[in-house]
Amino acid sequence: MASQDSTEIQIHDGIQQLINLRRVVSAFSTHFLDEQNLSLNDLAIICELATEGAMTASSLAKKTGMQNSYVSTKISSMLKQKNDYGAYREW
Repeated sequence: MASQDSTEIQIHDGIQQLINLRRVVSAFSTHFLDEQNLSLNDLAIICELATEGAMTASSLAKKTGMQNSYVSTKISSMLKQKNDYGAYREW
């Protein structure tokens, strides 16, 4: 019985942490991502490239958990924006 209570407490604590994380992400999104016209996926891609350097779309997809086709399309779009508007810094 004590083990079940401990498991329930861990589950409750985990759910509470997820709720708190959602609040942080929401606040971050409102104050930064919206102003910069970036999505969380955009930010994940940019962060991986900034941290790891150049890599294939396939490698980037694996690291971010996104689909290869999505990453490839997103990178093309981001590069076009960079070239058209200077919207993104050099990676």
